[in-house]
Parts: sequence; C-alpha cells; structure tokens
Amino acid sequence: MNIQKSALFAIVFAPMVVANADAAPSVYQNNVGAINLNMLTERFMAFTHMDENISDFVINTDIYGTMTRLDEYGDDGTIVNKPKDEEDEEEFEPSLSRLVWADVQYLNTRAEYNDNVSERNRIRMETIGFNTKEFDLVYGSISFGAFLGNIAEDIFSFTGNGFTFGVFSHYKMHDFDVTVLANNGSINNNSGNNMFNNSWYNVAADTSMNISLTDSVSFRPKVYVGYTSITADDFKINGDVVPSKYFRFWNVVPSAEISAKLARNFYGSLFGKYVWVNGDTEKNVYLNGAAIDKTEAKDYAEFGLDLEYDYKKFVFTGYVHKQIEGFDGWIGKLGLKYVF
Repeated sequence: MNIQKSALFAIVFAPMVVANADAAPSVYQNNVGAINLNMLTERFMAFTHMDENISDFVINTDIYGTMTRLDEYGDDGTIVNKPKDEEDEEEFEPSLSRLVWADVQYLNTRAEYNDNVSERNRIRMETIGFNTKEFDLVYGSISFGAFLGNIAEDIFSFTGNGFTFGVFSHYKMHDFDVTVLANNGSINNNSGNNMFNNSWYNVAADTSMNISLTDSVSFRPKVYVGYTSITADDFKINGDVVPSKYFRFWNVVPSAEISAKLARNFYGSLFGKYVWVNGDTEKNVYLNGAAIDKTEAKDYAEFGLDLEYDYKKFVFTGYVHKQIEGFDGWIGKLGLKYVF
C-alpha cells in the first residue's frame, strides 16, 4: 500500500470524484482491516491449547507418574495437593469443564505493506474460555472447548470494537496431538465520518509433537494451516464510493518451542514461528469505479519468551513476543487458568 501515492491518485481522479482530505487514505481501510484481522485469526489457535501447560511437556512421567491434575506429584514422586474430594470420597470425577481461563493480550506493532509503507497497529483482546476434560478413545483421547473474546483496535486511520467466538476439538495420542478450530466474529470500524463493519469466519488445524530432550527440557515442533474469509461493507466519503470486497487468506505457520523447568512450579519456553500469508488483497482498490492502487499482505515472523507459574489449581501465564517483517513490534499477554 502506498499512502503517498494515494494522495496523488486522488488529485489525478479529481474530475471523477468529489475528493476531500479523508478520501485518499480511507480507500484502503477495508484492505488494511482485512490484513490485520487475518493476523488476529492466526493467533486464535493458541486458545485451543489452554488445557496444556508448559509443565506438561517438561516433566518426565517415568519419574513423576502420570499427571491427572495440576501438582498431583511433587519433585520426589510423592503425592501433594491431593483434592479434598479425593480424600473424602473413593470415586472422584472431575467437572466436565475441567479448565476455565481468561487472558488479555496487547499488540503494538506497525503493519508493513508491499511498497515499504508502514502504519501503526494497536490491538487489545480480552478472552475467556473453557476446556472439557479428556475423553478416552480406543487410541488416544479427545477434549472440546469454546472461547469468547472482545477486540478493540486502533489501526491506520480508524478505530474499531468487536467480538469473536470459537469452538474447537483437541485430540492427543502419546506425544502427538491434532487440533481443529472454527471461529467467527465482527468488528465495527469508525474513521470519523465513516463507519463500516468487517465480519469473518476462520477454520484451521494444527499438529504438533513433543520430544523430550532431558527430564526437564523438551522440544516441540508444530505446523498450523488456516483459512480466513473476511467481508467488508461499502462505504462513502462525501459521495465517493469504495465498494465492499471479500478477502480470502491461507496461512501456513511452522513453529517450534523449547520448554524447561526453571524452578519449583516455575517454567519457561523460547518460542518462534514464521507466518506465510497467501491472500487476495493483491488487487486494485476502486474509488468510484476507478482502480487506484494495490495493497499486499506480507509474511512475518514472531518469537519470544513464555513463562508459567503453577500454584495448586491455579496457573499464571504470560509472554513477551517480538514480531518482525510484515508486522514489526511487540506483543504482551497475561493469563490465568483454574483447573477443576
């Protein structure tokens, strides 16, 4: 996207449109909004893995036993924090909603476009969700869950508020797991005199394998594939019309993390991923039927540090990540889980 060029195009097409100060940058709002929403939907897959803790991957079960709930086994192999229900009753069944969680993320980045132009990109998400217990299958186990999120954004020349809702299923067999996800949502955008909506649906799957390197260190490669379809409203600026468009994105994301036990009940991971974006914003933007320029989504990378602290049935999580290339900036997250 070329913001400087767009001002020139507004002058070139002055006989055809009623140009004003907002017209030139505003023609790109649908495209910019779609590129940022595609980045967000790729992040939603992390919510499906809330039933996983870093501690699950770095504790050697040959030493600690099979962990059926948080902190059941101590460092010496003895049982600690045994639930009162299990002490008083011989038959104890965990709640169907075996995990509830909440987190908040803040993204402060600059989106980079096809001709080296960048624009600010600030997004805040608050999310709540739950994961069921694992149900045994003939081979492996399966769990289910859902999440609901609030989204506030300050992108380019507009602000927006909206929501997302998603459902997912998580299959595990030994150190291998597969997750499938479906979500949709809508954001109401406001750029002063103009308001328009972006709506989307997203389907995705990822697969990973946990490889134990030592009793307290593990390596976990993962591959994600996702499809996102985004619709945008028509909008007008003093009679200048920018038509609605459909945007479709395919994302392929290889990632890896190295996890380790840092201290008693304290764990950390080094994380990295690369996001290949194949989208159809690489086409002309039209202002009153006249093609004026293109925007193009760019691939990007993300890496950072994840931390976790376990206290009885509570799990405190957080991370700091850095994005580079197609998005350039920082992301932070704080989260809390409660295990039933």
